[in-house]
Amino acid sequence: MSDISLNVEPGEFLAIVGKVGSGKSSILLAAMNEMVKISGEVKKNGKVAFIQQEAFLLNDTIKDNILFGEPYDEAWFNKVLDICQLRPDLETLAAGIQTEIGEKGINLSGGQKQRISIARAVYNRCDIYLIDDSLSALDAYVGKKIMEEVFNGVLRGKTRIMVTHYLNILEDENVINRVVLVKEGKIVQNGKYSQIRQTHEWREFSDSNQSDNSGKTQQESTQEMNT
Repeated sequence: MSDISLNVEPGEFLAIVGKVGSGKSSILLAAMNEMVKISGEVKKNGKVAFIQQEAFLLNDTIKDNILFGEPYDEAWFNKVLDICQLRPDLETLAAGIQTEIGEKGINLSGGQKQRISIARAVYNRCDIYLIDDSLSALDAYVGKKIMEEVFNGVLRGKTRIMVTHYLNILEDENVINRVVLVKEGKIVQNGKYSQIRQTHEWREFSDSNQSDNSGKTQQESTQEMNT
């Protein structure tokens, strides 16, 4: 990564897009000072939550994975379960929120693990949310609900930076305030979706993205969505 200059206003919802390996996730890691910095500086104002693409879970109960050491607030906890679409899952588990999560979440689906990870971040009431493609492990319906009730719902007003491959969510500028396009470790476009979609860099990225998607079989796409 080089020549990265990015200022995010408090309460802004910013989406980062680009081809696989372009450096999208690296921007989030850099924001947490998890990258080797040769020059420049990183400044943050407030408590930060990082929602990883691969959910991190403790070998503990679902409840304690969400609390993550924070005090138990029953009303807030129950609201978080609802908006993170975990209630139906808990109803199928005999021990409910006291269900013990196996090593690396072996007894949960990919979508369940991701929603628990999202619930933990929401429950902790942070100021800044760094979201690394967390919709990819969810089916279309649940992903839409999470987007509406979490990222554009209870977290509205928080600073949110989301790496995503779902370009359709960029179209509503009342939700996604700004889009950053990354290519080969550099920011090549930064602005409103309606503006950057007219650029050469965006058309090149969009054409490449459509080509990559058309190369997948229907079976592969279905497997990805239900992982």
